[in-house]
Parts: sequence; structure tokens; C-alpha cells
Amino acid sequence: MDDLHGIVCRIILPPNAPIRQVDSLPYSSKDEAKRAACLKACIELHKRGALTNYLLPGLDDGKKKELARHCSESDNNDGKNVFVGTITKFLMLD
Repeated sequence: MDDLHGIVCRIILPPNAPIRQVDSLPYSSKDEAKRAACLKACIELHKRGALTNYLLPGLDDGKKKELARHCSESDNNDGKNVFVGTITKFLMLD
């Protein structure tokens, strides 16, 4: 989307992701705004344990144990990990 100071990119993640959306700062080009938004999303997902140090979807050991305990307590799940850390939509708003 165009901001007074440049172009802002918004990434919308799926409802089961730890964060719902990420907006970049205003940049002069679409490519810069896309890169900034993607980097910001990766950093935030890594902080929350949704990406490993190799930027692969996953959880660290502490989060895995917490999720496994939560899943085993849930009646609507057979103990399988239900979290998927992938981006399903990428929107450029002009």
C-alpha cells in the first residue's frame, strides 16, 4: 500500500501462526518493502519459536514439549502437532 513516505508491504499469515500480519516500514520500491516485510516476519516467527535457527518451520524443544502437553490434553486432537508455520498469503497493497 502506498504511504505518504513510500510503499508499505503487508504479509498476512494463517490463523494458526503465532503472528497474524506483518507490515514493513515505508520504502521507495516494492522490492525493498517486500524484503523488509519478509525479514521482519522471519525475525518475529523465530523469536516465537515457529522457525528454527535454519529458518525451517518448527519449534524448539521447550515449545515442542509445551505443544505436545497441550495437544495431549485436547479432546479434538490425537496428539499430533497441529501447528503449521507457513505463510499462506502475501499481499501487496498499492
